[in-house]
Amino acid sequence: MSAVASSNDQSLADESNTRTEEDREDGRPLAEDMTARDRVWLRLDDPSFSTEGYWWSIAILLLITLSCTAFVVETIPAMCCGRYDNVWENIEIVCVMAFTVEYLARIMVCPIWACGDDSSIFNWQKDQTTGDKFLQELFARCRFFWRPLNLVDCAAILPFYITLASDSGSGGTQFLRVIRLARVFRLFKLSKYSEGMHLLSSTMVRSWRALGMLFFFMVISVIVFSSIMYFVERGAYFYCTPEAVELGKCDISEVAVRTEGKGLDQCDDWANDGSNQVAAKRLSCCYGEAWYAYPPSDLNGDGCADKSKFESIPATAWWCVVTMTTVGYGDVVPLTTEGKLVAMVTMLGGILILALPITVIGSNFNIEYEKSEEEKKHQKELDNQSVKSSVKNRTP
Repeated sequence: MSAVASSNDQSLADESNTRTEEDREDGRPLAEDMTARDRVWLRLDDPSFSTEGYWWSIAILLLITLSCTAFVVETIPAMCCGRYDNVWENIEIVCVMAFTVEYLARIMVCPIWACGDDSSIFNWQKDQTTGDKFLQELFARCRFFWRPLNLVDCAAILPFYITLASDSGSGGTQFLRVIRLARVFRLFKLSKYSEGMHLLSSTMVRSWRALGMLFFFMVISVIVFSSIMYFVERGAYFYCTPEAVELGKCDISEVAVRTEGKGLDQCDDWANDGSNQVAAKRLSCCYGEAWYAYPPSDLNGDGCADKSKFESIPATAWWCVVTMTTVGYGDVVPLTTEGKLVAMVTMLGGILILALPITVIGSNFNIEYEKSEEEKKHQKELDNQSVKSSVKNRTP
């Protein structure tokens, strides 16, 4: 009986090992089969693997926070332009060195099961030669480099070395300013250590159809409403004529025949025909050839009739996006009754268009959250099974 029980225990242990190996989606080996390279990788990649991995992730998070804070604070006038440059440079050097060490360590110790691909066209498992092993490691490093989060890591440290290698390290050129701006990508490094950011990115990937539908309807609506608002609110167009040149309204080089609008020499009379919103003073058309707002107005009080804020459909598209998203900056507003009616329809349409995909995105967020919780529970069960099977295998 004892032999039968022992045989059953051994078969259960073997079955548990097999099931554990199959259930591990990331391909990591069992605890007793891990090499030193596997353990170093997991300490760098998985904060929950060990205490060292947890504190390493905390240190990287603190450096990311410090780097991004310095990037923001150094733009304050009292803190920039030579006053504390040595402080910001030292912080940048420390952070970049730490990020570089982390990046190089990860790319060097990344094991095949984490960076490689078992479905490769090459048969890595049988009769491997030294050349095959070298190619396997090389392909694993290439796959590691092109992963999105690893590209973010590279983009986080690359600007520093490009600036260092350039002739002018002071950032005086436009090129260097753009390169330094790329340091903001360090914020995306948080996604590797933040469960919330990972959950959000997974939700956005799952919701790509809903987001695509939102973008499509938004583009169509912006084109339609912008076109309508343009023709309603564009005002009156005045162009340069020889008579306007004599009045000093425009330059002789601007004289041309137009198929729409009136001569600029008539603009002052139009702006003061009694329909303007500032009848207490006389307005003048000071902006040369342009679309002028109707009814004539002078919002800044300089005595010049205002140019139309809706002078083209692309310019009107800015107002349309701000209105449809219910932001409403107030920098561009319709002046006519017809324009206000169009604006009201645009507001209501924007609310409906934005609300439709929100339910889909919210549902996907719940799915991803439940999936994340289930994976945590599953991983914990696998770790417990691994420990139990290890203990049973060591028991004589």
